[in-house]
Amino acid sequence: MCRPDVNFVVVDTSSYLDMLYMWSVQNTNIIGDYISLGLKQLTDANPSAEIHLIGHSLGAHIMAFAARQYQNLTGRLVDRVTGLDPAKPCFKAQSRSDGKASDIARFVDVIHTNAGLLGEDSPVAHADFYPGGDDPIQNGCIFFECSHSRAIEYFAESVYPGQEQNFLASKCSSMENMRAKACSSSHSVMGYEVDKNATGSSTLFMGGVPPQIQPDITKMHFQYMTPCLNYSVPLLKAEKLWNHPQFRRNRKLVILATGWTNTVNASATISMISRAFMCRPRVNFVIVDAAYYVDTLYKWSALNTDLIGEHLAVGLHHLIKVSPLIDIHLIALDPAKPCFRNEKSLPGLMRGDAELVDVIHTNNGILAKRDPIGDIDFYPGGVHPIKPGCLTIGCSHTRAVEYFAESVYPQQERSFVGIRCSSWKMLEWHRCESDITSTMGYLINRKANGIFYVDVNGRSPFGKNYNVPRQGIAECAKPSCISKFLSKLQKS
Repeated sequence: MCRPDVNFVVVDTSSYLDMLYMWSVQNTNIIGDYISLGLKQLTDANPSAEIHLIGHSLGAHIMAFAARQYQNLTGRLVDRVTGLDPAKPCFKAQSRSDGKASDIARFVDVIHTNAGLLGEDSPVAHADFYPGGDDPIQNGCIFFECSHSRAIEYFAESVYPGQEQNFLASKCSSMENMRAKACSSSHSVMGYEVDKNATGSSTLFMGGVPPQIQPDITKMHFQYMTPCLNYSVPLLKAEKLWNHPQFRRNRKLVILATGWTNTVNASATISMISRAFMCRPRVNFVIVDAAYYVDTLYKWSALNTDLIGEHLAVGLHHLIKVSPLIDIHLIALDPAKPCFRNEKSLPGLMRGDAELVDVIHTNNGILAKRDPIGDIDFYPGGVHPIKPGCLTIGCSHTRAVEYFAESVYPQQERSFVGIRCSSWKMLEWHRCESDITSTMGYLINRKANGIFYVDVNGRSPFGKNYNVPRQGIAECAKPSCISKFLSKLQKS
């Protein structure tokens, strides 16, 4: 509105994009075709019109399809296409290349702000800008959605008169040089008044990135959870856990490590799983308190995982000084994908890390690993990244926690039954017809191996074999110490 010399038009596609993400993706090329018809009519009436198409996320692909189809209809190129963090999920390499190639307009520029997660990470235009580098989290953001929207905010700021030169980018000869910040001294403008002579990948170095904090084992603790009070001991003094009157040697030991931005005192994940384990009094349930080192910039949190793991191993070593640990079983709830690409520098979870490794995959290929990486890999609802009952990737990523927590409650151990699939294709087609089955979650078939399809409900209870308990879950998790306290009050 501050540019009176521009005819600014918005395409209303909400009726075709405000639905399940996968259906929205499949509509992008059709919507693009329709827009191209409108563009043809506009330019037929005014052949000298300068056309600049702008799209965010799915909209970037829509405008790319529109520009390509416009070229097919008229033999002419639109003047410019700007992609604001073009969506990555469900756009495979081939379709992304088709939908955002540099030959669809006279000039194509892309601003990447959530590279490799919600947004495309590869250079696909005449000029690709990476504000802050290719880290998926932008300065001032904590969540992926915030970073995904930053492309809009950056571009919008550059549109205001007098602000066109706000974003200066350094030219990089390669993605490797960009990551190493070994870029040239030549600059180009990012945003509304981009230098159309600029080509290649550019990066914008901005201040305010949180420093990487090296994990300090002296500040990390094991926290033993009980219905009434929690008992915390340093990892280096983990053997003191055995001094707690309720921490018994003949009980199963469960140790939980949480994910990014989850803290011991404020975590829905911890709360959900803790409530379930409070219904299992014959289990020693312990949480690793490492939030200080995973509640920072995502990239730093990811890089800290190996050191935290090493410190945790030291804590376990102190723990077994009193009582040995046998039959170690590792359960992975939708293990993170971003930054865990290089098996040498940051391998992450792998088969062989424990005597038994089982994985529950719920946001396949986006926030979490897609391929089988355990002895047993469960795929609730199949390989699609959006789980039944979810509309967002965050909801799907959390489903692994919800499924597991539900299976922990007594009488619900067999709520989720997986059927072994003979191949990945059979899993994709939901055609798994093996005689080999395994329950998913707290109780599994330890002799099973391979990939398993698990049918699930879209809302709680999620397990298809959910057993209505004789005792309500709320009563099961009710702390007995509170009941005793209330009883004493009544007597007094």
